[in-house]
Amino acid sequence: MQSFKQKPPQALLAVGKVLGENQKLAPLLAQARLHEELLAKIRQALPEPLGAHCLYCVLSLRQLILYTDSAVWATRMRFYQAEILEAVKCRIPLKIRVKIPHKEQVFKLTPKLPTPAVLDRLEREIQAIADPELKASFARLIRTLRLRVREGI
Repeated sequence: MQSFKQKPPQALLAVGKVLGENQKLAPLLAQARLHEELLAKIRQALPEPLGAHCLYCVLSLRQLILYTDSAVWATRMRFYQAEILEAVKCRIPLKIRVKIPHKEQVFKLTPKLPTPAVLDRLEREIQAIADPELKASFARLIRTLRLRVREGI
């Protein structure tokens, strides 16, 4: 994890300069700088190691949202709400959220396909269904599942 006391890399400084020169993007850069300043104040107001677990903050007209890297740190930060709001001189609601790292957000789901014996049994069971549309729908589902079982998907 990069320490918040380190200077930004030269490439980021160059990008910031380009953005600052663009009149349309200048307000976005100003807002990003405001958020950086607020985050620095919040980190200074919190005891260690809480400050190091403050990842981002976003200020809107209605609320201040502070992002942290785990639920444990979020719970601890909630005890310091008054100090956080005092540090940034805000009188709006503070919400503390957990930002899950991207690599943990990706869930690979592997479908559990029924065995051919289960599909045979389902095929026999649908014969008792009176509604022709429902019966046809189940038949299509069983055909699709059989294809997937054969293909190993």
